[in-house]
Amino acid sequence: MRNSKIFLASFGLISSLSVLACGSKDEPPAAACDKFDYASYKGGAAGLTFAKDVYPITKVTCSNAKTCHGSNAAGPANNEPQLGPIVPTTDAAAMMTIRDAIVGKPALEAPALKYVTAGDPEHSWLMKKVECVQACTGVECKKIPEAMTPCGEQMPNGGTPLSPGEQATIRDWIKGGAL
Repeated sequence: MRNSKIFLASFGLISSLSVLACGSKDEPPAAACDKFDYASYKGGAAGLTFAKDVYPITKVTCSNAKTCHGSNAAGPANNEPQLGPIVPTTDAAAMMTIRDAIVGKPALEAPALKYVTAGDPEHSWLMKKVECVQACTGVECKKIPEAMTPCGEQMPNGGTPLSPGEQATIRDWIKGGAL
């Protein structure tokens, strides 16, 4: 019984720390960031494209609900950037429209950054959000009143964070020119 209580207390503490690590309600994180080492990063997989490599990640984690970044027949997504229809598409033109909505476009929450700066994942708002480092990298976060989630939240919000492999795919796609 005593071991069960110790386990539950330890689990609760670890869970609380992991939630606090990314901050919430537009506050800086309570714990130190575990930042990716961009100083030694040379880029990984070459030849990645949005349609083939990144869209499969975003359609499952980002545009799967209107309350996130997915649109439906009733209207656009509640949050910017718009990342396509809730129902996944195979239309190449639609995927390029989604890509064009994020590459080179200023991030509403962080006007000093672009959602995706082709060739520069370290200075892309998308990477800061999925890596959960926006608050500890000195990025000025602007509250968007109509946004459904606070600016300091890790993406995908309310879901499982992207795996290291998914993050690497997005990072490598950006580094390779965000094609």
